[in-house]
Amino acid sequence: TSATQAAFDGNPRFLSATNNVFVNTKEIFNLTGTFGMYSANNVVWDWNTGGTWGTYSPSATFDYNASATPAPPGTNGITLAADPFLTYTEANGYEYGVSDFHLAGGSSLIDAGVPTLLDRDGSRSDLGIYGGPYQFVENGTPAYPFVISLVAPAAIISGDSLAVNTTGRVGPRY
Repeated sequence: TSATQAAFDGNPRFLSATNNVFVNTKEIFNLTGTFGMYSANNVVWDWNTGGTWGTYSPSATFDYNASATPAPPGTNGITLAADPFLTYTEANGYEYGVSDFHLAGGSSLIDAGVPTLLDRDGSRSDLGIYGGPYQFVENGTPAYPFVISLVAPAAIISGDSLAVNTTGRVGPRY
């Protein structure tokens, strides 16, 4: 909303926010009601004046989130002292084609997420949009194999249809 600059607003039935990056914002949540809510592995940087995590469900679970002051609510939060990203200039805000939300080498947010939530390479999850099982990949194509298993019949007659079952991510937007 323009009044609160909130990323999430309203009264949802359930809300899950995992592996996001929020920059140049005043309030993350402007929510009402009691509902299931889970927030993990998120990074908030570059708060606007008076920035806050906002209002959210009293039953919310926050785990392994990171932000500069104000510190993240919940458990295992990380308070950031310095910009964790490769390229982000606070004076300019987000700049398409310039800002890079990959974590800078040596960042305390690498392999620091929920221990049971793994990155696609099987390591402990990083915080932010490039971590977790559904991490953002530019141009929709990961730089590593994205089909975990492939099951096809042992024999097929030429001209017949081939039924293939896969486990993993195939196609754009992953």
